[in-house]
Amino acid sequence: MGLFDRLRGGPGHGSPQQREQRDASVARTYLTGTGRDFGGLEENDQPVKFHVSEPIRKALDEMAEYHDSNLSVIVRHIIFVALYGSYDLHALGERGNNEFMPYKATLAERDMQILYSRSRSGLAPTRPAPPDLGKNLDNIKIWLPKRMVDDLDALADEADSNRSAFLREVLIQHLFGRMQLPVKT
Repeated sequence: MGLFDRLRGGPGHGSPQQREQRDASVARTYLTGTGRDFGGLEENDQPVKFHVSEPIRKALDEMAEYHDSNLSVIVRHIIFVALYGSYDLHALGERGNNEFMPYKATLAERDMQILYSRSRSGLAPTRPAPPDLGKNLDNIKIWLPKRMVDDLDALADEADSNRSAFLREVLIQHLFGRMQLPVKT
């Protein structure tokens, strides 16, 4: 099954048995998800260090406070959305897997946990340089699932970047958008 076959197959497609089976599997849900396998994301067992500038750290800390969460949860959420998308994040959440949501999971949610790579084609498009937000002197260390680290490294290699710089760009885009930020005067 292709990544988006589940979405293309809308309610009128397939045999009556297939439609009944599909309807039962998504009962009381709005989002079907893409059907990707998110196995290997259960354990945060790989340390990841990266450097950010003061404005990024301040924004991350404010987001953590806003969501009554912590830095690691916020960064894991941002990375999940960057790697796998918001649609699958919310489809997983709708089924009770809130591991990558920006707020802290309650103890009950943690007890009920449900147990991607891109290929390079041709030359990579040129990306605009990320805005200069100052020196990246703030060191951050978080723990991520090995699969997520491998996917981050693959995308960083594809972008001819190192993990820290690539992760910094992901954070800047998520927190501040793709438009260049105004220069402080």
